[in-house]
Amino acid sequence: MSEIENISIVIVKRLKYLSQQKRINYHEAEQYFTHDFHYISKDQNISSNTIYHFLENLNSNECRYEVQKIKILSKNIYLIHLNCINNRIEKIYHNTILIHGVSTLIIKRIENRYLISDAIEFNNEQSSPVYSVLKNFS
Repeated sequence: MSEIENISIVIVKRLKYLSQQKRINYHEAEQYFTHDFHYISKDQNISSNTIYHFLENLNSNECRYEVQKIKILSKNIYLIHLNCINNRIEKIYHNTILIHGVSTLIIKRIENRYLISDAIEFNNEQSSPVYSVLKNFS
């Protein structure tokens, strides 16, 4: 298994664990998302611009996504917090992962291509510490 796959697996497990915690105990989620959180924007550098371009290509007339945050986890892995602006239909990406509502994507960069590795949707938004923390810092 490659280093990129190993990092992705660890991140997914961590996010799933954090999303199962109670909202009143979101200190652990807060630490994960605020400690060493590298915010990037469309105007920063070429690599981040290519990520924004990739994410903008997810948009269509039926579904529009807005990037809330991008966390650089390693040279080739990015954690993306998205918010669905309109949700007329569900979109399916990578092994039938449904993305709507508030989602976090793990995107892997392999050579010059970006791939959605995993997506985590916060079903019980109001009680999720991850949702609470991300909304707080958006």
